[in-house]
Amino acid sequence: MIKINAENEKLLAMSIISCVILFSGIISPKLPFTKHTGLRLPWTVQDEDTWNLAHRIIGYISFPIVILYIAATFSIDNFETVTLGTMIA
Repeated sequence: MIKINAENEKLLAMSIISCVILFSGIISPKLPFTKHTGLRLPWTVQDEDTWNLAHRIIGYISFPIVILYIAATFSIDNFETVTLGTMIA
């Protein structure tokens, strides 16, 4: 059985969440215009140009969000709050 201490658990969780955010940022601009996948907001599913712009913005901001998330995780003690704030951003 593998035992992970609390600090390594936070690092593992941070790594997984960072990978998910980066993967979403990479795949987001490549998603086709549909009403079933991607950023499904009322204004993005009505117009293809808005859809493309919104997903391009997601692609651009995913890397800076991950960098800020990693920095905040190492500097702020409350891991859950940092993670929640990152997911909301």
